[in-house]
Amino acid sequence: MLEITLMRYVRRTLFAVAILVAIVILRVVFLIATNPGRTCARLALSEYLHPTNTVVPARLPSGCVETNEEPPERSRQIIEDERRSYRLALQKVTVCRASRQIPSSGASLRDEIFDRDQRQKWFSAYIGCCTYVFRRHFVVAVVEESDKGSICVMATMIQARWDFLRFLRWNCDKKLAVWL
Repeated sequence: MLEITLMRYVRRTLFAVAILVAIVILRVVFLIATNPGRTCARLALSEYLHPTNTVVPARLPSGCVETNEEPPERSRQIIEDERRSYRLALQKVTVCRASRQIPSSGASLRDEIFDRDQRQKWFSAYIGCCTYVFRRHFVVAVVEESDKGSICVMATMIQARWDFLRFLRWNCDKKLAVWL
């Protein structure tokens, strides 16, 4: 009697697990199948099969020396706002000081923090002043002027896989082909 009850429990558990796996597979297929572009379908499939959870490095601007100080309040607030806007997980925050003025936004800042090979793959995000995105990876670089030059606060963050897949579903664009 106990064996029969145990067998039923095992069968029910296996059935529930099989249903959950089928739901996940159908969800991924739906996201890929209804996606308007093959590029984004390939990005979604590659991210689903081989998730990238590592920190993608961004270099400090030239002449900027890393310090152990806390980021200024304004920088922390911008980073937190971007984290909330894109539903990101914080990976690392770095603060550095430079004796020169560092560009505070746009292509000039992107040129400072990404090397030549990386620049074409990092896009400016749609929200915010200083947020750059490459697949699921985000870099928020906030530059503030100080009395002796600039303070640069760089935060690396990552987006959850499902949020990234949802982003691809709604924001597919041919320019994203450089991410492949």
